[in-house]
Amino acid sequence: MNATSSMLLSATVRPCCRLLHFFPKCPCSPAFSPSLFPKCPHHCLADLRALAAGRHRRPSLVRAAVAPAPDAAPSLRRLSTSVDPVPGDKAFERIYIQGGLAAVKPLVIERKQEGEVKEPAPVAPEAAPTEAAPVREESELEKEAWRLLKRAVVNYCGNPVGTLAADDPGAQPLNYDQVFIRDFVPSALAFLLKGESEIVKNFLLHTLQLQSWEKTVDCYSPGQGLMPASFKVRTLPMDGGNEAYEEVLDPDFGESAIGRVAPVDSGLWWIILLRAYGKITGDYALQERVDVQTGIRLILNLCLSDGFDMFPSLLVTDGSCMIDRRMGIHGHPLEIQALFYSALRCSREMITVNDGSKNLLRAINNRLSALSFHIREYYWVDMNKINEIYRYKTEEYSQDATNKFNIYPEQIPSWLVNWIPEKGGYLIGNVQPAHMDFRFFSLGNLWAIVSSLSTPRQAEGILNLIEDKWDDLLGNMPLKICYPALEFDEWRIITGSDPKNTPWSYHNGGSWPTLLWQFTLACIKMGRPELARKAIAVAEKRLSNDKWPEYYDTRTGRFIGKQARLYQTWTALFYSALRCSREMITVNDGSKNLLRAINNRLSALSFHIREYYWVDMNKINEIYRYKTEEYSQDATNKFNIYPEQIPSWLVNWIPEKGGYLIGNVQPAHMDFRFFSLGNLWAIVSSLSTPRQAEGILNLIEDKWDDLLGNMPLKICYPALEFDEWRIITGSDPKNTPWSYHNGGSWPTLLWQFTLACIKMGRPELARKAIAVAEKRLSNDKWPEYYDTRTGRFIGKQARLYQTWTVSGYLTSKMFLENPEMASILTCEEDLELLEGCACSLTKSAKSARTKCSRFAAKSQVLI
Repeated sequence: MNATSSMLLSATVRPCCRLLHFFPKCPCSPAFSPSLFPKCPHHCLADLRALAAGRHRRPSLVRAAVAPAPDAAPSLRRLSTSVDPVPGDKAFERIYIQGGLAAVKPLVIERKQEGEVKEPAPVAPEAAPTEAAPVREESELEKEAWRLLKRAVVNYCGNPVGTLAADDPGAQPLNYDQVFIRDFVPSALAFLLKGESEIVKNFLLHTLQLQSWEKTVDCYSPGQGLMPASFKVRTLPMDGGNEAYEEVLDPDFGESAIGRVAPVDSGLWWIILLRAYGKITGDYALQERVDVQTGIRLILNLCLSDGFDMFPSLLVTDGSCMIDRRMGIHGHPLEIQALFYSALRCSREMITVNDGSKNLLRAINNRLSALSFHIREYYWVDMNKINEIYRYKTEEYSQDATNKFNIYPEQIPSWLVNWIPEKGGYLIGNVQPAHMDFRFFSLGNLWAIVSSLSTPRQAEGILNLIEDKWDDLLGNMPLKICYPALEFDEWRIITGSDPKNTPWSYHNGGSWPTLLWQFTLACIKMGRPELARKAIAVAEKRLSNDKWPEYYDTRTGRFIGKQARLYQTWTALFYSALRCSREMITVNDGSKNLLRAINNRLSALSFHIREYYWVDMNKINEIYRYKTEEYSQDATNKFNIYPEQIPSWLVNWIPEKGGYLIGNVQPAHMDFRFFSLGNLWAIVSSLSTPRQAEGILNLIEDKWDDLLGNMPLKICYPALEFDEWRIITGSDPKNTPWSYHNGGSWPTLLWQFTLACIKMGRPELARKAIAVAEKRLSNDKWPEYYDTRTGRFIGKQARLYQTWTVSGYLTSKMFLENPEMASILTCEEDLELLEGCACSLTKSAKSARTKCSRFAAKSQVLI
């Protein structure tokens, strides 16, 4: 645990919950309510429209506080409001030392030179401009944009709190009738630049309150500090009838989203918007509030916590940002890194400096320097860099290797060779071991310019490339979300045959007008506003006539997106926020109680693996009949899996009797390969149920020739071949089909197979496998692995006299001679934990979401 997490360990949640418990009643509520949180009853029949909009199950609901009535009692006023700090509240003094040093000075992100820069003194709140500069005449297009933006405003208890994602009367709302954090950012900028700050302040505070609510998917809760992807204002009947209604906030932390992905970018955008609010309005008091400071720290702790990753970039799953569907961006996508860097710089400026925050600020500074070096050094490509990669040597084992990530030159895509201009370059989409995603992602590159994540030379190069490739990246409608689109087998393999992300549509090369505001910011910062004007002129020709669509399809953005919502708020608002050349930046925090966390992780993990990784004939048939695009908490197809993903080899391979745990489950993706080590250890550790464990051994016995053949045991089955091998392995010459990790046979797996067989009372299977191995191991000089589909040849690059081959064989023999010794490694079913998880699931299905601390949320399933 790093210094940051240890500093906040004792008080990450409970003080926040305590503070929120005392929010006063809503102006339109009764004098007192038995609930901990305010309710906002309305008798007006017009409010029933919101009730009718609740198309799914009765939601898990949250109730957020609002400002008190002007005539509220002084005692209640003293406790808290949704916009003012709590006078005399000492709850947070054990986390932060009040007073302390002066606040960090505002950050200058417009500089172009390298090295240290002397930053200007903070702008005093009273010095903030109260009036806009000379008012100019608004065009008809701007007036229409403002009408659409104001029509999309969402009110909660009579106060504006955000804007709908889209207000398209001709389409099913799905989740477009919610307030999304990332979508609201350009709306917020538009309101701030127009001098209307109330909606932004309310949005920041209400989403902050939602941050501390319980967030659970199948018994498991993500890290404290996670911001919701979106929220919806619902109107529901109050308990007790009397024709009274209350307004409630219903947040989505990813548990209802298509694919069940946590919104990593939400917290980062929230921090960026918080800083922008202060810079534009001069209201720095909001940043200094104790609850806001706590929110910033929780987000930071979530991002800065130690893990297994070797890189300073944030490791995330597919679909955790603006591209919220499977598009092959899992790992370290540029968009998240740019927002992360921006958020760190913002939070460094806003965090109150005192003895309690010094370790956190030190961690931020260390991460900023490491992250900027990593992105600038390894993500940047231009003509010279491509030529360097083309000449890379591979398999370099040393600390001073040139090809640090073992990139194969064959990964350089054919389209890039003639596409990269002589003058200019860009930051590629992703860098991981043996993988570089060479696609151009607009948001990540633009935000790298805005936040100074890129060097001034690189920032200039990105704009040069955009100008040079104008027809490809802007065309008939700016701006391509990524370029080029995934097509043919790449589309099938990487997106899972996603029918919404077909080539040159939606996230797969679609054109998104909302990216114009970020393009404008980047152009203004680099002193090239003429590029932004040119792009805006292209957009002005069509947006109004096309009814402000969400995105455009085709290679040049000529057609309105096939499934695009019209009157999309973040498309309309960009125009009103064009002159937003101000700043944006982000941050993250937190965790608690080890034993409780272990128990909860065990119960949640076992449920998750058993429920979603297991496949047999019945499950395959169920997946084959899946419906997609289910937006609800009780969806059957929770991960939005497309039936077309079922591989042709599996249809006839899966036996009638038996099954196995598949290799991976992610949003819109199931890896149906059989991985031996994972399945065997699931048996040994009781991660699988007894019935599933029996089914795995039945399958191995039924498919003996495929999985054991001439040498046990296949590391995975089947091997990746043809385009799948090229795309997924990056043309790895060591992992060719049926070799090494790609379907090779590894004798060392024998001892784990033996353990599993002994535990399940089937040692005869282990003896049979050992007998096969004994025929060859000694004569073949104990090789590391074997090649070919049946394991007939010694591996092409296999080391001989491999120690774990020898020890694996010996351990297998010894376990068979003394089977009782297997108990030192095997685990039996923990029925108490599973019962606790089942009770929690039953309880959560029947009851509404409750506002509680992390401690309280965890205790529900503690045995």
